[in-house]
Amino acid sequence: MNILKFLIVDDNARNRFLLSEIVDSIGHKFVMAENGEVAINILEKEKIDIILMDIEMPKMNGIEATQHIRSQTKSPLKDIPIIAITAHNMEEYSTSLYEAGFSEALAKPYTFEKLAEILKKYIPSINTKECL
Repeated sequence: MNILKFLIVDDNARNRFLLSEIVDSIGHKFVMAENGEVAINILEKEKIDIILMDIEMPKMNGIEATQHIRSQTKSPLKDIPIIAITAHNMEEYSTSLYEAGFSEALAKPYTFEKLAEILKKYIPSINTKECL
């Protein structure tokens, strides 16, 4: 199995921990950031394969960070899958998330199954049962 490196971006330590446990349980590595500014600094230094990004964060929110990645970086970084993780109502908010450059959006509270379903699109070899 090809081990990927996730960047988990959320200002809430509990949320970062939960996502890190999921990523670890499916056999991949991760680094964490508490806001978009820290996430961009990490992206400049480390090879990241997929980003799980909260929307509402201090300093630089997820939308600003994603727009920066899409407009200010070069391929392959600018094409990295970025999954929005948000407490916003997805029916009202999803269009603006995709316009901002997110690859996918996942509403909180999310289930392991829903996250696994999204990850399967980007990591075809993933065993979605491992997330449970």
